[in-house]
Amino acid sequence: MVYRGKPSAACHLCRSRRIKCDLKRPSCTQCTNRYLVCPGYRTLVDLYFKSENESVARKVQRHTEPPAYVIPASTPQGRVDVTKEVAALFPSRTNDIHRTYDIDTFSEHLGTSVSPFLCLGLPQPVEDIGLAYFMSFYVPGSHFEYLPSLYNDADTSSPLPAVLHAASLASLSHETGDPSLMELARKSYVKGLTSTNTALSNATTAVQDSTLASILLLSLFEALVWDGIYTAINWTAHTMGAMALLKLRGEAQFRTEIGRRMFSQVGNNVRVSCIQRQVRSPPELLELLSIAEPYFEGFNPKFMLAHLATELTELLDRGRRAQGRMPPLEIVRATRQLDVKFMHAMKRLPPEWQYRETQSQDETSISFQGTMHQYPSHHVAQFWNSYRMIRVLLNGIVYHVARCEIERTSLPDIEFLEAEQKAIVNITAMAEGICASVQHFMPTSLSATNSSVDFCNTNLPSRACAASLLWPLSAVRSSSTVPKATAQYASDRLRELGFGLKIRQAVEISQIGHEFDALKDGLVNFSLFRS
Repeated sequence: MVYRGKPSAACHLCRSRRIKCDLKRPSCTQCTNRYLVCPGYRTLVDLYFKSENESVARKVQRHTEPPAYVIPASTPQGRVDVTKEVAALFPSRTNDIHRTYDIDTFSEHLGTSVSPFLCLGLPQPVEDIGLAYFMSFYVPGSHFEYLPSLYNDADTSSPLPAVLHAASLASLSHETGDPSLMELARKSYVKGLTSTNTALSNATTAVQDSTLASILLLSLFEALVWDGIYTAINWTAHTMGAMALLKLRGEAQFRTEIGRRMFSQVGNNVRVSCIQRQVRSPPELLELLSIAEPYFEGFNPKFMLAHLATELTELLDRGRRAQGRMPPLEIVRATRQLDVKFMHAMKRLPPEWQYRETQSQDETSISFQGTMHQYPSHHVAQFWNSYRMIRVLLNGIVYHVARCEIERTSLPDIEFLEAEQKAIVNITAMAEGICASVQHFMPTSLSATNSSVDFCNTNLPSRACAASLLWPLSAVRSSSTVPKATAQYASDRLRELGFGLKIRQAVEISQIGHEFDALKDGLVNFSLFRS
């Protein structure tokens, strides 16, 4: 028996994030503040001593038999059993965890491009490894923070485990660059899709939280496997399928915290999809929105933005149906009126939803022209960037309509001239705001030439938070009215995030011209599901 030193008494999530745990029971404050189910605490007495008999036997065997696989010198060696780690996350699913992989087969399977977190010898199925990786690096800071609780309570007939494994393996495939993991992910996807359809065919299981979560994860899988630069069609199909499920779930879904969180998540996705396709928001969503508001305590700015986004979809739908028959002056006036509504709405935000602007003289920081925004939380920062993107879209419409009328006539209406200049000012201000928010999501020491950000580092913002920058930066990069220096800053950050998060589309979009349509940008998939 070997004394192992004093072990940490913190809960598993606090230990994995390397933060201080206040040890409160039944749930620590860190988990409560992040709306996570605290996995509880270890029995410390059992951890003080550990039998080394098996370890000694393995060392003797290694000296007598040649290894089947030689681990590169740069790869951390040793054997770590994460069964307890996964079991701590999901205590009711301990029987699902098996021991099938040793360090040799795991190293051969993943290759040498994995992060230090994954290079350890893990005697678990790759599904469990992917799950632990996904829960550690993708779920925190995302709209999926309820997943550990749902997965822990899911029964064998639920589609959630298979769909979650599909998304987890797909994300692990991105991180490791191993295509065989993506093949495993696709098999789990097919299994999960079949199980989801089965659940939807039953009136009882169709309205369960795990079923809706499965549909959202199917959408996430489509985003992860999609390699195009425009939004995947299947993502839109899953999004509208989730909308149909919201209607079926009715008012009962608002009586639980998880139900309210998923409603907000689906509603946001649906509105973005409608804006992209220039169609009205479903009337069922508007009806549910009015029913949901009393269940959300206090003033919720997201409802304010949701109602205004509905007006935006109506404006876009009207313009699409008119197909050139809508007078240009009417388009400009209607769009500018809606833009003013958005601007005035943000002025009514309470102090806890405001940001503070600071100046930085540090040449190594990634501040935008020395300016940085400090936000109370990542969700507040993402909220502001959503607002800025909408105003970039609205003022982009005003600018292009006014510009066409100015070029078409020798004596253009003065209103078009004023609208064009004001649109340029507004777009520039919104673009600068997005760029100034970058420091909140990325490491402050990141230089403009660094293209290998390690987002597995627990000291950095989560991948979910960092990925929420992708679509806003893409909008800045592709706008033809943004100053060259601002567009270049957005392009540089987009490229760095693309390399750091291993999202090829981000790198590709950072290099193409202004003719690219950021509204239909496929980076929306990564931004929505990781914000």
